[in-house]
Amino acid sequence: MDDAPGNERHDEEWEPFFQTVESHIEEVGYHLTYVGDEPPFCYSVGLSRTWSHPELLLYGLNYEDSGTILAGLAEEVRRGRRFHHGYLDVEAFDRPVAFLEIPPDEYFGRFVVTLEFYSGAFDALQVVTPDAAGRFPWSGDCEAATVESQPLLGRPPN
Repeated sequence: MDDAPGNERHDEEWEPFFQTVESHIEEVGYHLTYVGDEPPFCYSVGLSRTWSHPELLLYGLNYEDSGTILAGLAEEVRRGRRFHHGYLDVEAFDRPVAFLEIPPDEYFGRFVVTLEFYSGAFDALQVVTPDAAGRFPWSGDCEAATVESQPLLGRPPN
């Protein structure tokens, strides 16, 4: 992990964790971190370095579902697919997911591992899931639980 950007900033107690992160990135191209806040979220580190793709963040799902979705999207990126703001993916999963660009001022407190790993600029997208009826949080008739579980960090698509 000596070549990881920002390595000099890790204190010794966090070094084993960041070695694990580096190992995951070397083995599969990325690492996922799940945060059990309310609402919970999961985010990536490594997509930018490995495949020159924005990092991903997903709100509102449990550990297993978050990991499944982000790992599936990372596999799509590995295969050459590129996601961007406003893109609606209907191929990767049983239901669509949308992507919103996350402004850098929204990274703090969310991309803790990613910020430490890169020690600098990176791009990120929020992965947004619809309610059971296929409506996204920015549509006026989306279920309240879906809206509450997915705070929108970027502007909704037009």
